[in-house]
Amino acid sequence: MFKSSPIRYTSLTLLAFATWISFCHGGAYLWLVLLLNPFGLILFENTLGHDESNEAYRGKGVLNFLLHFTLPMLVLLHLTAWWLVTPVDQDPFHFGYLIYRLFGFDLIQVKQSMTTAQWVVFVFNLGLINANMSLGVGHELSHRVKNRFSMATGRWLTAFAADAAFSIEHVVGHHAHVATEADPATARRGETVYGFILRSSLGQLQGAWHIEKARCERKHLLFWSLSNQLFRAYLMVGSILCLAYLVGQERAVGLFLITAIIAKSMLEMTNYIQHYGLTRLPKTPIESHHSWNTWVNLTNSVTYNLARHSDHHIEGSKPFYKLRFLENVPTLPYGYLTMIFLTLFPPLFKQIMEPVLRTWDRSFATEGERRLAHRHANEFGWNIF
Repeated sequence: MFKSSPIRYTSLTLLAFATWISFCHGGAYLWLVLLLNPFGLILFENTLGHDESNEAYRGKGVLNFLLHFTLPMLVLLHLTAWWLVTPVDQDPFHFGYLIYRLFGFDLIQVKQSMTTAQWVVFVFNLGLINANMSLGVGHELSHRVKNRFSMATGRWLTAFAADAAFSIEHVVGHHAHVATEADPATARRGETVYGFILRSSLGQLQGAWHIEKARCERKHLLFWSLSNQLFRAYLMVGSILCLAYLVGQERAVGLFLITAIIAKSMLEMTNYIQHYGLTRLPKTPIESHHSWNTWVNLTNSVTYNLARHSDHHIEGSKPFYKLRFLENVPTLPYGYLTMIFLTLFPPLFKQIMEPVLRTWDRSFATEGERRLAHRHANEFGWNIF
């Protein structure tokens, strides 16, 4: 019953509310949210079972509402955070007074009582929830290319991670070139996550630039104009920066940039594990063995089935609630959240991935794909094959 219910997908919304409540109370609440996200999620995702069902989901209207509600919730989180970093004697736009009248939370007292350690936890909590909401939900909505409202919501969400290129390069570029050397968002075998984050970020920006240039030429549009979707995406980012400055001036702008960097880094860490070490020869079909999957309940509840990744790449426009459990596909040893955490420790990550990569080489890869994967491993000094 629970597996086919929209209730399971309230996880991210509830986590966002918990984060906002922690901002409004400060103190121990900030530490509790940190224990929940990410440490609690990592602990529980591997103990709450797997979902290997393909039941039809009920309440699709509720599911779509949850997706679109993410944007106003994210705006509220950022407005509250930007207000909190203003000087203790200021109440820009009477926001603190409004929150007190509506909910009874004394944000001024919170601002006055914050310690240095609590400020650090506060920034980290905002960065993590920003990653989950702006890029997790933004990814889902950016794929709904036939729905302008969903596309616009998705682009505003990714703008909170200052990732103007995502909705262009990911949908058009990554989904065409996945697992090939032409895809910057596919991690090479032996590559560490630290080098990958920079390579992938710059490569996707370059890819989005070329995609938009080609589209404008094909449609006879001026590239240096608002017809360019990449420019419009940067205007979205710029408008958020302006709003942050109006609320909290330089402090709020700095906070936005820090949390955007955290969110963007989390996105690239997710990209890293989704296709790590997998290869595909150019001009060959995209198949189910070109993505890593996990069927962990909590992972798929929080990420809107992102970890059913093979089916997502077979049909990128398919809504998350239609993504299927597939048998005999590459499967990670742990849930996505745990695997993302493990990427921070490259030797440990390689040790964990070695046996599943051997299985992929033996059971899934073609001869050409194996040769390419082994060449990548040798290039990065990982001579285990």
